[in-house]
Amino acid sequence: MSEEGYLVADMTRDALLEAVARAIVSVGPRFSAQQARAALTAIEAEGFVVVPREPSRAMLDAASSDLARTGVCGIGQWNAMLAARPGAGGKQDGEPGW
Repeated sequence: MSEEGYLVADMTRDALLEAVARAIVSVGPRFSAQQARAALTAIEAEGFVVVPREPSRAMLDAASSDLARTGVCGIGQWNAMLAARPGAGGKQDGEPGW
């Protein structure tokens, strides 16, 4: 992503998806489970499989968080939780996605 916040046209599809995910997370102090499901559905609709990037403390604590009780959680500790990889029929890294 450029400093002005515009997507760079030569980004790989994975880089683009990561930029979109970061933008979604930065929209506010709280992120609802419904918003997360909608974002993941949109990514998966493009032919990608959403997979854990790393077993972070946020993942380990997810069951006991506000998300489990209310469907809403603070996002401060939810950093770098997910990555996307091409699924069956998805575009390979380096192929333009648009």
